Amino acid sequence: TSSAPVDFRWAGDWDGIWFYNGTPGGNVLDYCTISYGGGYGNNSGNLNFHNETVGTPVISNCQISHSAAWGGYLNVNSNPILSDNVLSNNSSGDWNR
Repeated sequence: TSSAPVDFRWAGDWDGIWFYNGTPGGNVLDYCTISYGGGYGNNSGNLNFHNETVGTPVISNCQISHSAAWGGYLNVNSNPILSDNVLSNNSSGDWNR
């Protein structure tokens, strides 16, 4: 989440978490809070998956909120495993597919 003090956090404080093609397998985010990202631009979010076809990330039981863009941005070649996540208050919406 943002490193700003609680009362000074804003959507877009940081760029978010990025997974690219070639990211090694075994990436798991479970029971995480991912907030106040999406600062890279409209084609980004708190979670970003770009051509992620090799190491399939698993994102589960996470709270994903307050992005300046999407809760999660997935381009057409990305297939992360997503389950039981709660998304809210993301400026562009929850998931861009």
